[in-house]
Amino acid sequence: MVSEDSLVNSPQNSNPKDSNPKYRSLEGMTFEDALAELESIVQRLERGSSRLDESIEAYERGEVLKAHCEQLLSRAQGQVEKITRVAEQEKNISGTTGGTTGGTTGEAASGVGANKARGGGNGGTKAGFVREKLAVSN
Repeated sequence: MVSEDSLVNSPQNSNPKDSNPKYRSLEGMTFEDALAELESIVQRLERGSSRLDESIEAYERGEVLKAHCEQLLSRAQGQVEKITRVAEQEKNISGTTGGTTGGTTGEAASGVGANKARGGGNGGTKAGFVREKLAVSN
């Protein structure tokens, strides 16, 4: 897994624009903050009111933010998958010992909730929304 520090300092992202004082450092930047800044950049570029050099600088920053968001989403997806695996293991253990099935019913028992949590389809999740946004920008 790529660390946030290596994302910020990687050769791909070692652009002078990353250390530009007018841009907030990615270090410690939350997904929500990065997404908000990225959306702001997209709106500015869509308006077309910036000078060419400003547009290029904004686009470069957008690429860095996009990579940051993807990295954070990947990390979150790994955490959700780990939680889901542990829950499944606990469910299987309690099911084989003659105990209850852990009380899972409805959506979670059918696997639909787990599929949504892992990002299967949009499922109304923030991760699904971001995946759609990132797919549009590619």
